[in-house]
Amino acid sequence: MALETVSLNDLRFDELTRLDLTENQLNELNPKTRLQVAIHKLKNHNGKSSISERQDAVIMLGELYHKLKNNQYKSEFTSDEITKTYSTILDVFKWAIKNEPSCVPHHELAYQIAARDMRELIPELVWVSLKHKSIVSRHEYVENLANIAAWDALEHVLPIMLQDSNSDIRETAQYCEDRMRRYKDEPPLGALDIV
Repeated sequence: MALETVSLNDLRFDELTRLDLTENQLNELNPKTRLQVAIHKLKNHNGKSSISERQDAVIMLGELYHKLKNNQYKSEFTSDEITKTYSTILDVFKWAIKNEPSCVPHHELAYQIAARDMRELIPELVWVSLKHKSIVSRHEYVENLANIAAWDALEHVLPIMLQDSNSDIRETAQYCEDRMRRYKDEPPLGALDIV
């Protein structure tokens, strides 16, 4: 099927999930369909989603969360649907934190959590910082604890991470310690604009 001759929004969900859609193509989908396709790709049903597809799905879900917070889809979603969608995205991110096998989409989760100010997921940021097997993920999650101004959590994590056997983790912990010293009395930044 030639995608340039058909509207993606006219395809059935099962047809969409079989396609290797780019980020631009995902953005063509109406937001409710985009949500479902991104969740399907991130959860890697049947082992068919590539690493970059899962990375795109993380970014799409983060952007959708952000756009809903900014009322950009108020004509497509009722207020109840918006609340349910927030919970759905948070639940999917929690699932992916525990189940994503690649450090590439896994570390992107941390950025999206911090950039979208998903403070409900601070316990998951702490868990990965301390216990995950991936050094890349541990670095990104503790860094984003500092970026999201989760000072109480950092005070728990930093003494452990400053003693870590990996020098990159120790350096990241030093960065977080310095950021906390410099920013602790500043108001948190809140959600970032889409980048």
